Amino acid sequence: MWLTFNEPYELLKGYATTGGQAPSQKAPGIGDYLAAHTVIRAHAMVYRLYDEQYRSTQNGKVGITLNCDWFEQYDDLEESLEAQDRVIQFQLGLFANPIHVDGDYPTVVRERVDNNSRAEGRPRSRLPSFTEEEKQMINGSSDFFGLNSYTTSLVKSAVVGGSPSLERNSGVQRIINFTWPGSSLIWLRQYLAELLKAINEDRANVIGYTTWSLLDNLEWDSGFRPKFGIYHVDFNSTERTRTPKASASFLYVIYSNMSVPEEYFT
Repeated sequence: MWLTFNEPYELLKGYATTGGQAPSQKAPGIGDYLAAHTVIRAHAMVYRLYDEQYRSTQNGKVGITLNCDWFEQYDDLEESLEAQDRVIQFQLGLFANPIHVDGDYPTVVRERVDNNSRAEGRPRSRLPSFTEEEKQMINGSSDFFGLNSYTTSLVKSAVVGGSPSLERNSGVQRIINFTWPGSSLIWLRQYLAELLKAINEDRANVIGYTTWSLLDNLEWDSGFRPKFGIYHVDFNSTERTRTPKASASFLYVIYSNMSVPEEYFT
């Protein structure tokens, strides 16, 4: 199984802000869309190349892993419901719609960026367009749907972000509720329970689940500071000593028994 890109949405940040993420090009609302456009075409080209030259002998699967958090409505207003859908389209749909749906960007993304570009007096949209040939190449260029998800936030409709920017185009304000529980192990248990419910109750065709991450590692501009491996790594030790965390024992039980304990479903 091959992934052409991992979390391409994160790559866009390097073309929208300065500092932190390479290549630190400050071109919000322009550079990030150009990067997305290039990544989508590159992904599709690699997928078709595998089809033509390697699939018949290797019988492998090729896809792309997208990242998208979950979003809940801030209130019961209809505009908050629309914002909930819109923020997902601007993050997940930006890549998933061309690859998995119809070869092109989501309608709401296309319309909002086009309209804002026109209002700014630009001769063309800041969001590039695919040719008909490219749409055919892109559509269906994945053998599976890969998804990474990390957290949840509340959303409501609002004018936020600089002009231009992807954030301003989406017209969505994200709000973190700091009263929510923060134990990652508790939430890992519930995520796995919900995943099984999706399989057994909703008949979702889930083919696999991967824990991130096995070891503490180098996390881009954050260096070795983040400690989200199920094994802690002592980078000050010449032996790089590994120490299992509670999550390692938890996952060992699940993987060994190939089941999630019933109490996690409550």
